[in-house]
Amino acid sequence: MAHKAFTYTLTQADKDYCLHHAQKMAEGFPTYSFKNREHKSLDVYNIGKIGEFAFFKFLREQQARGLLKITHVPFRASYDQMNFRDDYVVEINGREVQIEVRTKGRSVAPQPSYQCCTDSIKPHFVYVFVSFNKQTDVVSVLGYANWENFRHHATVTFKGNANSNFTNKVNEFNIEIQHLHDIEAFAR
Repeated sequence: MAHKAFTYTLTQADKDYCLHHAQKMAEGFPTYSFKNREHKSLDVYNIGKIGEFAFFKFLREQQARGLLKITHVPFRASYDQMNFRDDYVVEINGREVQIEVRTKGRSVAPQPSYQCCTDSIKPHFVYVFVSFNKQTDVVSVLGYANWENFRHHATVTFKGNANSNFTNKVNEFNIEIQHLHDIEAFAR
C-alpha cells in the first residue's frame, strides 16, 4: 500500500458493542442484504458498525492531538427512525465535515488494487473506507476520498451489470485503495 492504514484489532467487548448497535438498527428500520437476500440484515449493519467503531478510534487519536473536534457520532440509543445526518461530523480548523464510513468485510488483508465502493456520492461528504478482516478481527481504516478524488479515480458499475458473484442492484462508484487519500493526512 502506498500509504499506511490505521489498524485496530477488535476485542470481544468491541465486537459485542458493535453487534448490540447492529441489532438495534435491524430492529429499527429495514435494509436489504444482497448476500442473504433478506430484509433487516444483521450482517450488513454489524460490518458497518465495526467500521464506524474503528474509525472512531482513529478520530479519538486525532482529537487527542488537537487536530479536530468530534461533534457527532453515529452510535445512538435508538434507531427507530432514519437520520440522514447520522454520520460522523467533525470540526477541522473551524469547518464542519460530514463523513460517511464505508466498510467491506473480507477474509484477507486489503491490497492496493482492491476496490472500495459506495452507492452514492454526495459532493459535500468525505468518504472513509474501511476493511474488516473477518478471519483476524483486524479493522483497517484505509483512507478517504472526497468529490475531487472520486472524479479523477472512480469508475462506475451500473445497475444491472453482472459479474461472477452477483448482479448490481444499484449504481456503484468504485475506487482502488491505492487512489485513496492517506488517512493520516485526514485532519491536515
